[in-house]
Amino acid sequence: MKYQKKYLYIIICIVMSITVSLHAQQTETIFGSGTDISFLWGIDNRSAEIQNDFGSMVGFYGGALINKSLLIAFSTGLNLAHPDVNQGYLGLLCQYTKEPQKLKHYSAQLFVGRGSTKDYMMPKTNAFDNFGNVTGPSFLVIEPGINIEFNLHEEYRAVVGLAYRHVSGLDESDVLINKTNVTNEDLSGVNLYLSLKIGKY
Repeated sequence: MKYQKKYLYIIICIVMSITVSLHAQQTETIFGSGTDISFLWGIDNRSAEIQNDFGSMVGFYGGALINKSLLIAFSTGLNLAHPDVNQGYLGLLCQYTKEPQKLKHYSAQLFVGRGSTKDYMMPKTNAFDNFGNVTGPSFLVIEPGINIEFNLHEEYRAVVGLAYRHVSGLDESDVLINKTNVTNEDLSGVNLYLSLKIGKY
């Protein structure tokens, strides 16, 4: 009986020792235990010339903000102002911000996604005429950009920048099949980028 109790105590001590050891071990992760991850979302406006007319797109994005500097988000947008051409896009936005704690700081971004475009025989009567109707030829869009950011509040930032949109995938057959006159060159070019970012920094 004495020996049984002794062995029981030894087993209990071994089990407790293993349990404490396992509890002390930290789970290995890609970003590490000290990584700060929060959610950020925003609205943006991209303005550029398309077929000699002013075009504007209103968009929305949301995703993970890592260590207050790296944003990985889904982004989508639709044409708002162009009188003849509708377009829309959906894709991934990656943005890196340098020294985000300063009142004025800088960021660089890259958007990659798919879009669709449609043009009309008659000009639109107002900005919301046929809003969202972008069913037409699809294209690939790659858009790098650089920005200046201003901290309006602890959770709000205003962003002003320039981006270059490169569009590919539209070809001559689209003119006959889809009755569109929009080309890669029409949708490619420099555009002004304005955004309001909202999140917990």
